[in-house]
Amino acid sequence: MTAIEREAVAALMGCSFPKLRDDVGFVKHLSYRDQLEPHTVLTFREEERLWRCVWRYRRQIADQNVLARADQTVNGALALRF
Repeated sequence: MTAIEREAVAALMGCSFPKLRDDVGFVKHLSYRDQLEPHTVLTFREEERLWRCVWRYRRQIADQNVLARADQTVNGALALRF
């Protein structure tokens, strides 16, 4: 994981998740995996889901670096779409 991905996971750990979403399990899994294997590389799907979670819960996250990266990712994806 990169440093910004670690910051994103840490920021998401402080968020409150709705009961019916499985995002909390995914974030806990990433946090646990980072503790066991800090040099692991996220797959494309995991990275995409991580930044989608950051974008979904962005109003609860105070870390501006993480939010800026999520904004770049979402706006880049939208630019490629059009």
